Amino acid sequence: MDWNDNLRQLAVMAGEAGYQDDPDFLAIMESCVIAGENRILRDFDLLSTRVTDDTGKLTQNSKLFILPRDVGTFIVIEQLRVITPSTPPGARGIYGPPLLPASKDTIDWMWPSSLAFTGVPTMWAPNDQASVFIGGPPDQDYLMSAFGTMRPASLSPKTDPNTGKQMPTFISTQMRDIFLASEMIFITAEQHNWSAMGDDPASARNWTAEYQSLKTPGLIEEFRKKVQSVGFSTRLPSPTIDTPPEPRD
Repeated sequence: MDWNDNLRQLAVMAGEAGYQDDPDFLAIMESCVIAGENRILRDFDLLSTRVTDDTGKLTQNSKLFILPRDVGTFIVIEQLRVITPSTPPGARGIYGPPLLPASKDTIDWMWPSSLAFTGVPTMWAPNDQASVFIGGPPDQDYLMSAFGTMRPASLSPKTDPNTGKQMPTFISTQMRDIFLASEMIFITAEQHNWSAMGDDPASARNWTAEYQSLKTPGLIEEFRKKVQSVGFSTRLPSPTIDTPPEPRD
């Protein structure tokens, strides 16, 4: 489902003929799409949003590591690995073991100074959205591999320069039903149907319920992709086999 398909579908579901040509509706469509996508991205922790960026750079004697942004902006960091020896961009290096997550207090206690006890870092702690603390301070400049969650590009009316066609996204294609339900929660607010004076004051509640009912099987599918289903497997959970037995007296 591309941008125009999404517009037409929302117009039908909103019960407004010609809604896709309404300038007021078109003015809020970008916000509608982003609101629908962000609801899904925060609820599902999609496997498709996991990204590795090997362009991070550690600075000698500095406990602050600025997260790389060559691929995109990290929302959640899950793993950091130092690439040794220090290599120029494009050269092959050896990926070290994952740095262990720790608290800032731990790192500051073990490495109180950036000029002492330097070596290859072994720990990291969150700082802000753009950086983390590492310990110990690196004894030289290294490359760093970062792995975590990024926000994918949103559905937009932009076209592919090679084909001239609008580009769908993973969410608009593989999660179309959930995406539409998520967008309709936003649309009902735009139509003022959250008000007791609205044409359908229960509309938002009904669309939220529909979204929740669609979310449950979607979450199970994501757990299976990440080998987080029952028994750390990709199996579909079975209520008769996988449910823990009731305790006996």
